[in-house]
Amino acid sequence: MKWCLDHLGLPRNGFPTIFSELLSNGAQQVRKQNTHIDCRTFLPTLGTLMSIVPRAVGRTGSGAPVTRAQNSQLIAVISEFGFTHADLAQKISDVITRYYGPQTPHTCDERTIRRWVRGDVRWPTQRYLFALEQIFRRPVRDMGFIPRGKSSSVPVPPAAATPKEVPVHRRSFISGSAAVTVATTLGMSEVPQRGHISMNDVARVTSRIDTLNARFLATGGGSVVDVATHHINGLRRMLNGCTYSDRVGKALHGAVSSLYSQAGWGAMDNNDSRRAGSLYRSALNSALLADDPNAIARSWDSLAMHARKEGRQREALQIAQASLDNRRARNDPYVDTLLNSRLAIAHALTGNERKAVTSLTAAESAYERVHRTSPPAWLAFLNEAEMSGIGALVHRALGDYHRAADSAAQAITLAPSSMPRSKAYYTVLLAEIQVAQQEHEKAAATITTIDSGPTIHRIGARLSRVKRALSA
Repeated sequence: MKWCLDHLGLPRNGFPTIFSELLSNGAQQVRKQNTHIDCRTFLPTLGTLMSIVPRAVGRTGSGAPVTRAQNSQLIAVISEFGFTHADLAQKISDVITRYYGPQTPHTCDERTIRRWVRGDVRWPTQRYLFALEQIFRRPVRDMGFIPRGKSSSVPVPPAAATPKEVPVHRRSFISGSAAVTVATTLGMSEVPQRGHISMNDVARVTSRIDTLNARFLATGGGSVVDVATHHINGLRRMLNGCTYSDRVGKALHGAVSSLYSQAGWGAMDNNDSRRAGSLYRSALNSALLADDPNAIARSWDSLAMHARKEGRQREALQIAQASLDNRRARNDPYVDTLLNSRLAIAHALTGNERKAVTSLTAAESAYERVHRTSPPAWLAFLNEAEMSGIGALVHRALGDYHRAADSAAQAITLAPSSMPRSKAYYTVLLAEIQVAQQEHEKAAATITTIDSGPTIHRIGARLSRVKRALSA
């Protein structure tokens, strides 16, 4: 016995008693039939026993703790679906109850998941394996689990407990509206409607929204608002028809908020102020559900702008002030720039020159930090041209038309060719300032430079007012 332990490099006084007794009993049985005993006879048996010693006692032959590799594949899958350990444990329990019946033992908690992740359990019990395959839609071997012989199959649940209809179709298509052509072009015609969705699905949705944002910056409202509202309906069906973790659910609400905000801007471009207000309020509701500081800041900013356009200047000021209390959002220099810009405009329109200048200076200081990071897609318009345009709005509201005209002209010069909507907006703004200065000839020359490309009702309505003023 001692020779066998020494041969395997095991401590004589550290080997578990239960295995020592087992080998000794085996030796006694051999002695009854043989006069010579070669302990090497027991090496295969001892080797087999040693394969389970670490699991039984948690130590190697040398007495050191067993170091198991983490199940990196399982960790990656859990992260892909956005689950916490508690989320996954609950999902597994739900699947087992659904397929095997409520009477089946199915205790699964965070501790169980942690043991899988640490690699303590290389092949869970069969009902857990079945639940994992149902949840993640892939073989358990692709989750890093290692089979262990005949018990390594994944069983089909009892037929009586299997639901009559298991949702397996994950895609449905939007159709039946004028927005379909644009939606298809932008890759927004397909969204998950059934099954489980993960952060990968959210990433695809977000990418399509970013594409829509880029289109809006280039062309303005029109078909953009129709596509946005249509896609919102698709995402709402996704939220109600699919299963997902809390993290994924919040991300989806954030995506819905972004679409509501985008649709609101489109409605404003179409001069549909009432619809825009409703869309902005819905954006705020979804942003709060998402607990997304940037989405909340964007919604407050949109509501402040909407109040200003409707002439509710004091309310716009109050909203702008409230939005600056969002400290988490202000960590982003782009968001900080935007919120201070809105506050500067609000102070200017309510006649507080000192605070307007202070807020404008704060916005310019925040903008000096933007080079350290990339802007969110919805703030891609916030560039040097926009900063000059904001300065023009503040100075015009304060009655300083000379500085306002200079800032507007600079905005036109700085506006990139990829943003014709912005260039048209700044050009009309400059013409309005020139009309206010009684510089009609300059205003007439300014409006002739407007590109007739994108048809934006709000800008077109302002241009019409300039033309009427010039012909009066």
